[in-house]
Amino acid sequence: LSGGAGFESYPWFTDEDGKDVKLSTGGGFGIGAEFGHQFGKSLDLSFNCFFQSSVLSERLKNASGSFNRLGLTVTPALVIPVKGGEQLRFRIGAGPGLYSIGTMKIDASEINGSTYTLKYKTAFGFQSSFLFESNFMERGSMSLAVRYSNIRYKYNPDGSSHLVADPKLTGPNGSGIDFIIGYSYLF
Repeated sequence: LSGGAGFESYPWFTDEDGKDVKLSTGGGFGIGAEFGHQFGKSLDLSFNCFFQSSVLSERLKNASGSFNRLGLTVTPALVIPVKGGEQLRFRIGAGPGLYSIGTMKIDASEINGSTYTLKYKTAFGFQSSFLFESNFMERGSMSLAVRYSNIRYKYNPDGSSHLVADPKLTGPNGSGIDFIIGYSYLF
């Protein structure tokens, strides 16, 4: 499970107090699975697949919005054992990522009668992570991690409901920081 924040967001609405209500193409809430293998005591290679969704910065009664994407990452990592590494260890790694099915949906039908669906092409990006792992039983471990992602999406008019020209919508920055908590089954 993950939760995080994107570095850039787009103002879609203004609330009753005159404050911008924004949508980020980075961060959000996510769920995923990871498969990894540790080589010796100091090297790990992990493959991660996750779904992530961002929502408007503020909940509105008459509008909604989301940005959804699927991420696939490969992360070679250095393993730093703590007290031998059998119970506690850190992993520091970085690697490429493939981010697909990027879709921004805005429902403003109660405001102006419009709904928007903006599609984005599959994007390549870079990610790095710092993870702390604790083996609490023979076959299981818990982990806490921080992940930085650097992604830039490109608008895809195919499948989109509207044509857009604003550079913040045609090439949004999907970079962000995520905090992750996970459970691992060891075999």
